[in-house]
Amino acid sequence: MNKNKIAIYLTIVLLLLMVSNAIWTGLSILYSASENTFYNYFYGKLMRDYEPIEYKAKTLTELPIEAQIARIWGDKAKTAIQVSWAENGARKCDLEVVEPNGTKSYGIFMLNSVHFKKGYTEVDFKDCVKNIQIAKRFYDEAGWHLWSSWKNKSYLAYKK
Repeated sequence: MNKNKIAIYLTIVLLLLMVSNAIWTGLSILYSASENTFYNYFYGKLMRDYEPIEYKAKTLTELPIEAQIARIWGDKAKTAIQVSWAENGARKCDLEVVEPNGTKSYGIFMLNSVHFKKGYTEVDFKDCVKNIQIAKRFYDEAGWHLWSSWKNKSYLAYKK
């Protein structure tokens, strides 16, 4: 009698295993079919509706002045922006100021005409991008001491 009970229990366990295996197999078939359908539907829809978008990076001249400074000055941009605001709060690229000593200063960074002897021109200094690039070159060569707003610390008023 014990052998009969064991045989019945084993039969039940085997039937349960077979049924559960059939259920899992069916579910996995359904899942893969639904996944394929889902994928094909959306992939097909996406590919039908796809229109390539051409990305065109803005040139320096298309950017606002602060973005130009940020791109050219890199990690020194924050201070450079502050100095440029202190030097030229009007944000006029072609600003020309006659200094007390008779020289002239130009543009966003108020580059002084004494630097014309290095081969620069008034046109260079009045061009926004060139002014910013030349100012960065001057900074790389000599540091901030060329700018009066750095010396008198007035640039600190321009926290951005």
